[in-house]
Amino acid sequence: MWNGISLTRGTIRFTQGLLRMPLYAQIWVVMLGIVNTLPAIYWLQHAESRVILIIFIANLVLMLIITARFGFRRILGAAHFLWYPLIVYLLARIDGVQDSDMRAWIVVLMAMNAVSLIIDTVDVVRWIRGDRDELVDFGE
Repeated sequence: MWNGISLTRGTIRFTQGLLRMPLYAQIWVVMLGIVNTLPAIYWLQHAESRVILIIFIANLVLMLIITARFGFRRILGAAHFLWYPLIVYLLARIDGVQDSDMRAWIVVLMAMNAVSLIIDTVDVVRWIRGDRDELVDFGE
């Protein structure tokens, strides 16, 4: 327990929420996870990959903390705020990436993360404006 926040409770609630989302949303989340991790591990010797992986892990931890504190709600999108500077960083570095496969992955990653940021930004604004309901029915 960390200042009233249990990462175990956050992990359980996040997983339960994810599994109750529509299939298309589950697929999107899995695709984001794959695109942000597996190629990063493959190209781990590159600084860009290490930054991507570190930010993805930080996002995951933030999502668990937010879920533990607020539940499975629209405020979860705030966990991806680090993707804004990540995209700027990658845009500044993309021309220096020599491996064309790695460059293609980074372009796909930036596009997918940008789409996610649009969705996340809308969700966070809705949460700020008072839409505080759980995103899925937990049957409680």
